[in-house]
Amino acid sequence: MSMDQIAREGLVLLGCGKMGSAMLAGWLDQGLPPTSVWVIDPKPSAWLHRTGVHVNAALPDSPAIVLIAVKPQMMGDALPQLAAMTGAVLLSVAAGTSIASFAPCPIRPRLWAR
Repeated sequence: MSMDQIAREGLVLLGCGKMGSAMLAGWLDQGLPPTSVWVIDPKPSAWLHRTGVHVNAALPDSPAIVLIAVKPQMMGDALPQLAAMTGAVLLSVAAGTSIASFAPCPIRPRLWAR
């Protein structure tokens, strides 16, 4: 998937702690426009707000990528926020969480990746 496609369709980060922030910083440094990024985080950092990304705003219906970067114990509360999404590539970097644990998730992705 190209950076142009991600810029057009959008990138959603569910959780933006240390790992999510590091990945986001890399994408922004590579030229991904902040206006193409939506972040859902219960305690967004000052750094995150300064990046110009959409923070805790309404999400796009079909982003190119959804990155799930929440702690495993927060997964149950976090995933329902993505229920309306279809067709995205879902990438989980949640530690110790298998793809099978996402089975009850209401999201209908194009592809799951862990």
